[in-house]
Amino acid sequence: MLKYVKTCLLIPLLLLITACGTNTARRDALLAEMRAANAPLQVVGKVQALRPLDFADLTALRKSEVREQVIADYIDLTRTHYILTFELVNRLSRDGFSKEFIDFLLATPILYPQVIRIIDSYPVYYPVFVPVRKK
Repeated sequence: MLKYVKTCLLIPLLLLITACGTNTARRDALLAEMRAANAPLQVVGKVQALRPLDFADLTALRKSEVREQVIADYIDLTRTHYILTFELVNRLSRDGFSKEFIDFLLATPILYPQVIRIIDSYPVYYPVFVPVRKK
């Protein structure tokens, strides 16, 4: 029985370690391709820390001729979603991104939904009834 319990506890731990190792190996492979293309150091730092990339970072990666598939794989790894306006779509197409990549960016909110916390700006006051002493 004790052996069964140890096995049941060990299997999820091994799966967790394997999943973390897979993300690290995937990040390292993407990082190596970005370094080979001489990507800017600030973008490489964000990739090392697994932080989301903003539109200026995407443009900098495109200018350093990092393949769009590498950028899309990194976005998939970090599960970042982008909200594009008409001006941003035009800017990305002017910067040389393909229609397929822009469509991928437009689909990221559906692919990677984020949890949105709605915080009520008005505090809720509950009435407090205090008994009055009679004198």
